[in-house]
Amino acid sequence: MPGIYDSDGTSYHFDQDKCRIIFEGMKVTFLLKPEFAHRNRPTKMILDYATKDFYEEFDDGYSCVNKFVGMI
Repeated sequence: MPGIYDSDGTSYHFDQDKCRIIFEGMKVTFLLKPEFAHRNRPTKMILDYATKDFYEEFDDGYSCVNKFVGMI
């Protein structure tokens, strides 16, 4: 299970069985499959390797951007 190490010292792991993965150049998009949806789980996550940004989008419209240091 791949993951990222955030600049604040935390980490996030991606469960590949629960997501569809789309590779687009220097970006990787993880789309949560509907059967695994949960209100506390982001439905869309984007890793941008060029800028080292980690985008998260939730069903309720909330989104956030965090910097990551590297891959785990």
